[in-house]
Amino acid sequence: MNKANAEFERVKPMVAARQGWHCLLCGTNTHGDAWPGHSTHHRQLRRHCDPTYRHSPANLVRLCGVDNSTGCHGWVHTHVPEAERFGYIVPSGMDPRLVPVMDWRGDWWWLSEDGTARRLSQIEVIRMGINRKESE
Repeated sequence: MNKANAEFERVKPMVAARQGWHCLLCGTNTHGDAWPGHSTHHRQLRRHCDPTYRHSPANLVRLCGVDNSTGCHGWVHTHVPEAERFGYIVPSGMDPRLVPVMDWRGDWWWLSEDGTARRLSQIEVIRMGINRKESE
């Protein structure tokens, strides 16, 4: 296993635990056998991402679905404009550490490189111009 893949494997459980073992998009419990498929999604696609944060927990979320074709992981890859609006896809040239993501409850989160997350305050949501009603 190369160094990049080893880093990705090391970080995946941290990402899952941060989300309470739920799909960040729909809230499905993905722990153990509770859901037959889950995956760790790169918000900024691996081939477009700066290697320094490619496998950072700030760039990764756990989603239901396998690969890029089923469940919420499949939805993200087939609904790119909506996924970008909710922070599940981060366009090339942007730093995923600076792009919040919305969870299944409609809360917005900053994802940190240390594997933690911080909920945005209502003031931060307003200042960023995120319209919660539009995204619900």
